[in-house]
Amino acid sequence: MYQSLAIFVGLISGIVWEKIGTMPYKNIPTITPSLVINLSGKQLHLHHWLLYLALLLITIIIAIKTNRLLHPSALMIISFLLAAMLYNFIKFPDWYIFLK
Repeated sequence: MYQSLAIFVGLISGIVWEKIGTMPYKNIPTITPSLVINLSGKQLHLHHWLLYLALLLITIIIAIKTNRLLHPSALMIISFLLAAMLYNFIKFPDWYIFLK
């Protein structure tokens, strides 16, 4: 029961976080802009999903090592990160392009 509720809350909050975080409001820029680095005339664009993937791997490793993979809080964090990554893939079709 609590596991399914945690997964549901994580999915909804991940989508809301990514939607609010990447949507500019009036003249205010996005809350969590992507990192753009200029390298010899080209721009290296680091997308949000890379950070989410790193955090997801760290969360899964810690949950497995502590035998808490099915704990509601671990499931909520994992579903949050997966939902944010999925929303990022759907919203930005250039998720695989790093150099522009």
